[in-house]
Amino acid sequence: MTSHSHASLTAWDNCFAVAEVSDGNFFCGELFQRKFGHEVPDWGRHIVAFYTAGEGGFFPLSYLHFWARERAGYIGGGCTDGNVVRSMLPEHRAAFNQSGGALFHTLTYAFTHFDSEVDAFFGLAENPRAREVDLAAGFAATDVGNLLIKEVGSLESGYRAQLIQQAIEVGAF
Repeated sequence: MTSHSHASLTAWDNCFAVAEVSDGNFFCGELFQRKFGHEVPDWGRHIVAFYTAGEGGFFPLSYLHFWARERAGYIGGGCTDGNVVRSMLPEHRAAFNQSGGALFHTLTYAFTHFDSEVDAFFGLAENPRAREVDLAAGFAATDVGNLLIKEVGSLESGYRAQLIQQAIEVGAF
């Protein structure tokens, strides 16, 4: 993990932690390759959820990519390692499921740690389960296909429309 203070490390139920890491490929390259067929981007910010069974080792559980452009934050690449989930102790898996899962926590981390850098976050939710989690974490639907938005504060409607147009122009992220 990066040298961020423990205040920026978010843990739940003593067996999960979420942190920003400097090298997403090091921690989640194999997972990302399996899920998306290519390497983790070597730019932007990398959020990783880790799991431990309490024996001293942490296992990368989930990955999320964040980058910003002109006060808009783009979140993508969310994926969770089903092998790690299946290896969890039963009580840890129950806590994992009851807490909303890793995507929920990596999104919450991004929303609370990068909110001073952007006026809105954007995501694309093509998978129905991911969309459900995205909405539960704070995203809202837009009138544009699978494009989701989470406003930081309240945006004036014209500025909101401008940011949405920018997200459309960015394309897949």
